[in-house]
Amino acid sequence: MYLPRVFIADDHALVLEGFRQLLINDTVIVGTAHTGAELLEKVQRATPDIVLLDVSLPDTNGFDLIQSVKNKLPRVKIILVTMLSEPFYVSEGFQKGANGYVLKQSASTELMTAIRTVMCDRRYVSSDVAADVRESIEDPWIRP
Repeated sequence: MYLPRVFIADDHALVLEGFRQLLINDTVIVGTAHTGAELLEKVQRATPDIVLLDVSLPDTNGFDLIQSVKNKLPRVKIILVTMLSEPFYVSEGFQKGANGYVLKQSASTELMTAIRTVMCDRRYVSSDVAADVRESIEDPWIRP
């Protein structure tokens, strides 16, 4: 059975370790980063299938990193993992090229499902995201 190669980018060491423990039996963790610059430096050598990307990194935001990562690795899947559930952010993530959107409070139960879903070339949105926000993926909200 093929185990997806996962790279984790989050500025909190506890979150990185928690994700590693959640995924250790079902994936191969190929790298981690605490900043956007570190992610861009390491990701190409790591050749992940999936990047788990925090939206809020100390030197940049995850939305701005999506295209940079995809320029280096066009086939990589990106799952945003964040606390931000507002319509604008969900829509922005998919507009920028994310393949999945998981709320951190749901990660313990949904992260592997999200990984399996995006590996099958389908989008994934956390079940804790409100239904009207899920619709924002197709009909983007505009920030006032």
